[in-house]
Amino acid sequence: MKKVLTGIAYVLYLLVIAEISLQAFYWVNAGQPLWRRTASPIFASDPTTGFWNKRHLDFWQQTNEYSSHIVTNAEGLRVASPETEYRPGRDPSRYRVLLLGPSFAFGWGVDYEQSFGHVLETLLNDSGFAAGKHVEVINAGVPFMSAHQSFDWYEHGGSAYTPDLVILFAYGSVDVADEYGSERVTVDRAGYLVPRNATRLDRLRGTVKSSGLAFYAWSVYSRLPVWKGSDAGAAKSIEGAGRTLSSHSGFSPDGPEVTKSLATFRRGRELSAAGGARFMVVYFPIAYAVHREDLARWRHLGAEDVDAQIEYDRQFCDYLTAQGVGCLNITPDLVSAVRPGKRLYYWLDVHWTPAGNATAANAVARRLLAGAIRSRN
Repeated sequence: MKKVLTGIAYVLYLLVIAEISLQAFYWVNAGQPLWRRTASPIFASDPTTGFWNKRHLDFWQQTNEYSSHIVTNAEGLRVASPETEYRPGRDPSRYRVLLLGPSFAFGWGVDYEQSFGHVLETLLNDSGFAAGKHVEVINAGVPFMSAHQSFDWYEHGGSAYTPDLVILFAYGSVDVADEYGSERVTVDRAGYLVPRNATRLDRLRGTVKSSGLAFYAWSVYSRLPVWKGSDAGAAKSIEGAGRTLSSHSGFSPDGPEVTKSLATFRRGRELSAAGGARFMVVYFPIAYAVHREDLARWRHLGAEDVDAQIEYDRQFCDYLTAQGVGCLNITPDLVSAVRPGKRLYYWLDVHWTPAGNATAANAVARRLLAGAIRSRN
């Protein structure tokens, strides 16, 4: 018994040493502890949406994949410098684009100058879009924000910016039927988003994810070239996407998720139209639909028939357009832009890299410029 206990103690000692070493290794490489890889204290409570970006934020976000500087103004909008503010009301010399959506709209993982909103603004101004008016893109993206919450914010204050165009990001799927971020998370005193009614098992999982042993073991395992799909056909939950997401194998306009999502998007269109703005949904997929080698990283999270999901959302987007809700599917643009060694999505973090933001902004700019040309003709 003494030998057994001594052996167990020795194994535990080795695990502790390994854990400390891996935590130190990550900190040296990323500049921040492992437990802050996905959790950042950048949020504040909000009476309308449940949570919003902190006001007057000046925060460096660092992981082993990127380092980015996050700055917000007095309204909690992401900006290039803290003194940047946007006056309400319409200015005849300005064409204003309001960008709504979750972390991809916010520009997670990149500096402001590399974000979709800033690149789009630059492209449209350089191309003479809007008959020479100055194009101004307001980034009202908030990580983990759902379409419902974005429209709540727009209805209760955001419309004062009187945009000419409202763009909503739909990430992972056009299906936004049952998603409402504030029902799932809340903000703690430090500014972190935390699950509502978290169980002991949830807290244990969060602790395990912050373990160096678990993180690096999972990283190695996820890169193994092994993929095993399971039962195709039924809609199943896909975890790890940062939003409520289900896989779909066939599109039907009579599906309950289609009916609910259409109602949500129509709300966005009607709110935009009430202030004289156009409304457009921009859809793009999860990383593994663009980088197929990433399937190994998602296989245990519910990802199955990728092509079926892509086709489902293509038909869904076309259906929205046919119903009078403009929808732009930029999946083909992202797929065609991939080159050996060129990542449009971070492998681990799953958000766009600077190249991904630029590719998406170019795709949307081409669509807007083509529409402007058709309007003049």
